[in-house]
Amino acid sequence: MISFNEKLLLDSNQKDELWFLRKVYIDIYTTKIAKILLRLLFINCIFLMSVQAVLFLQKFEASYLLKYVAGYSGSFFVLACFYAVPIMVKTMKVKFIAGIKKWRVDSASEKIKNEIKTTAFIINIYTGVTVVLGVFCSLLFSIPTEDDTDFIFSIALMDRFVPEWKSVLMWPYRFSLFPLAVILTTPCFVVIYVVHHARFQMLLLLHYLKNVNSGHMTQSIGNARFQKEIRKRLKFCIKRHNHIITSLNQCRIDLYNLIIVFAVTGGLMLISILIFLFSFQGSFKSQYVRVTAFTIEYILTFSHVIVVGQMSENVTFEFFQILKTVDWNRWNLSNQKTYLVFLENTQNHFKIQFSENIALNYELGVSILKTVASMLSVLNQIKSIDYSKEKM
Repeated sequence: MISFNEKLLLDSNQKDELWFLRKVYIDIYTTKIAKILLRLLFINCIFLMSVQAVLFLQKFEASYLLKYVAGYSGSFFVLACFYAVPIMVKTMKVKFIAGIKKWRVDSASEKIKNEIKTTAFIINIYTGVTVVLGVFCSLLFSIPTEDDTDFIFSIALMDRFVPEWKSVLMWPYRFSLFPLAVILTTPCFVVIYVVHHARFQMLLLLHYLKNVNSGHMTQSIGNARFQKEIRKRLKFCIKRHNHIITSLNQCRIDLYNLIIVFAVTGGLMLISILIFLFSFQGSFKSQYVRVTAFTIEYILTFSHVIVVGQMSENVTFEFFQILKTVDWNRWNLSNQKTYLVFLENTQNHFKIQFSENIALNYELGVSILKTVASMLSVLNQIKSIDYSKEKM
């Protein structure tokens, strides 16, 4: 018989099914080495951006700006990551990992247990592939090419001011690229970690909601013991549902400002890259492999975030659908009122919402793709205009 006693369901061992994702994107930042490295990278990034800003003002030419504006705009996103990642990780560990009462994966049915374990295995593999591809991207950018001075400001800076020290300074530059493979994708994977775990807990709760009448299918409305047990089970489900949703909402509120910063700086970087690609008059032959690897890495990470956001919506929608089909005809008036309040509170499906009109789901993914496609179309039309005819 199903036990509606939360003390018996709690995961005392705190085994994490998403152990690989947590090790790479959360636990690693709690080490002193990682904290020191992030501070050094943060200071270095501010220094380079300041120097670049001064040089932009001194040499205010369109060709010079187009060369490095994409990298400069991207530096704001990098800077945001260096500053915000430790804050995000600390918030997740204190507010979510330590705050949420996790149930064991075997506390529901065997089917749900297998679904959670399979999903967790796929996520860990997906995370591993993303990390490997990110390291590969870093490796590609660390290998020098003839055109690097036209794309990477740090190398151009070495060529201009300390050419005799360039061979020595290139080594710390190359090594600094490898942590970026993980750091720049950390904000996305922190969100992925939190939402997947909340979804797992919701799936476990679904099993208890489906079986709220379990063991009492033949009881009548006048059975006081039956009504007391139903009231206990309803309160159990309501309390658990509120705990999961509250934990998610608290994380969203705590990270709202940081998410806005990442969205703005990430969008700025994307726009700058697109403008650069359509404005640059040189050859990209030496950069094809780099651009391809970076694009694949970006698509893998972005698509995972969108999918996990949609999955969180789907499970809350399923929760509402199951709640609507619960057999409440044999419940007394008090239990029916409790049920109706519960039904009303769950009809607004949970969304990872950043504003009134923006939520993390397929709709957002499609709208972003449409925006990028529109920008590409406009830039392509501008590039194809023959201005020589207008002069005539």
